[in-house]
Amino acid sequence: MSGKILLFSSMMATALLGMAQNAVSMPSENPEVPGAVVSHGKVHADAVPVPVEWTVKPKRQLKTVVFSVNMHCEKCVEKIRENISYEKGVKGLDISLEEKTVSVRYDASKTDEQTLSDAIAELGYEVKVKSRSCEGEDKVQYE
Repeated sequence: MSGKILLFSSMMATALLGMAQNAVSMPSENPEVPGAVVSHGKVHADAVPVPVEWTVKPKRQLKTVVFSVNMHCEKCVEKIRENISYEKGVKGLDISLEEKTVSVRYDASKTDEQTLSDAIAELGYEVKVKSRSCEGEDKVQYE
């Protein structure tokens, strides 16, 4: 039984090694034939260079909104933290009982300010937007 597994492993290793060698064999220009390309030891006179594709995918746009909320005790803070932390798209939550504010950092592609405001209001609190900010940049990825 172990002989078969070893034989299978040898065959797989040989196949993978062959694929790896092909993958790292990069085309180069042939000095003997202008415009020709040498790839895998063969001359390709009609080879056409293919441009590398670049795509720009937007990074998740993270936004922060600060709500003024009519909290009055630690139980209010706990209730908001336990419920709003698990809303879709929420990445961070800071609650200040002294200032009566709830600051929510969220992924704008998954939720929005109104949804978050409604979620706090459903817990029985009056909610007003105090301030908002936005962060994030485009990220370049290669394909």
